[in-house]
Amino acid sequence: MKKKTVTGILLFLGIFAFYLSFLLTSVSTTNKNIIGGADFSTFCFVFFNEKHGLYVILACLGCVMIAVSVVLRYLSARRK
Repeated sequence: MKKKTVTGILLFLGIFAFYLSFLLTSVSTTNKNIIGGADFSTFCFVFFNEKHGLYVILACLGCVMIAVSVVLRYLSARRK
């Protein structure tokens, strides 16, 4: 495979993982029964602690994939 295709797939997967973590966190936050409603502090609590930190790990993994994709694309463009 070409390096451009690999970096494109990696970028797509990184963005998908990043947004998926926030989507899953939002859904999980709305399912909580909290008196007074769920606000940003509840969102942060669920993001960092729900399912043993799965959502924050997914977001970090997405950020790493995006960064690797950008660096690989930069290095491949610099070599030409």
